[in-house]
Amino acid sequence: MFTPSVRRWSSLFRSPQRAARTARDHALALARIESWVCPFRVAAAGGISVHLVTSSRDWRLGAWMLASWIHFTERPWTVVIHDDGTLTDATAASLQNLFPAARIIRRKEADAALEPVLLAFPFCETLRSDDPSALKLIDTLHFAPAERFFVFDSDVLFFNYPRELVDWAEGATSGCWFTEAAEEQSLVSPAEARDEVGVTVWPRVDTGISLWQKAALDLDFMDTALAQTSLLRGSLEHAAQTLAMLCAARFRQGGLLPRHYEVSRVRAAADEVIGRHYPGTARERFFEDGLKRVTPHLFIPDEPR
Repeated sequence: MFTPSVRRWSSLFRSPQRAARTARDHALALARIESWVCPFRVAAAGGISVHLVTSSRDWRLGAWMLASWIHFTERPWTVVIHDDGTLTDATAASLQNLFPAARIIRRKEADAALEPVLLAFPFCETLRSDDPSALKLIDTLHFAPAERFFVFDSDVLFFNYPRELVDWAEGATSGCWFTEAAEEQSLVSPAEARDEVGVTVWPRVDTGISLWQKAALDLDFMDTALAQTSLLRGSLEHAAQTLAMLCAARFRQGGLLPRHYEVSRVRAAADEVIGRHYPGTARERFFEDGLKRVTPHLFIPDEPR
């Protein structure tokens, strides 16, 4: 029999091995997406675009997200992938191979396009330079070809037909819509938002799944909000998300998506979940919960030997 002390030391000794094994398993699971074949080789003609801002660290997560979206919506989309500045030529080529019809906008191309646009909006330029998450607002607004567009985070997965999102894309509903955060993450208080920019805040906005109308994203208002509130005075974590909330709340159309578009830290999503965002400490659940759910839909199960 091991004493409690021996068991504790044995656990500590095994933990680096366990961590290494988990990291290896996660890497293998992520890499499997590179063998997925997109059923649509050409983009949709005009209409709603789907935007992903991704990085060299998260591009495979983003590929799983796009694959699950395309699989469950069963239609081609105009996909626009934004390089946050860290994608290599090799990772960009891998994404292009997976999504042949996608437009991949490298950071240098985006910077050159937006430099003259942002001359009149210095606070927006500062946020975009300092926080890659700002590309989810500023770059998507600039490059989206139509009035409406989706922005999805890399760490999102879809598990069933997203009827509310497709209906919105087809014009059945309007406004700006977001997933509901597990807890409040706004960097500005209701009083500050009201007093400084005249906006009544929307609570618990999470931008992992975002449905935008261009009219809500006013660069002049964004620059004013960044200048007059505390958004740029501390950590930039959640700054772009808070700015997104202020823009949508000012637009006064839309709100939070139903809770079967889930954001939570629980081990397993609810059975009826349609999509789930796995931010922050929930990232491990992307593998343990998300990929286990979606893999059988994207790949034919291996035949028993």
